[in-house]
Amino acid sequence: MLRALLVKDSNKIKTSWLLPRDLVKEAKQYALDHDTNVTSVIIDALTDFLSKKNKK
Repeated sequence: MLRALLVKDSNKIKTSWLLPRDLVKEAKQYALDHDTNVTSVIIDALTDFLSKKNKK
């Protein structure tokens, strides 16, 4: 219940993506190796990608 409230009150949405299995496996391993989680890895990667795209 508390978790649902935190998600509801934040500026985040829950979504689903179809990603290549190997990419997800690599993201999970990266998260484990760097003491983080896959969500943070995806947010960082997408933010970096979009900031580079917007500079062109």
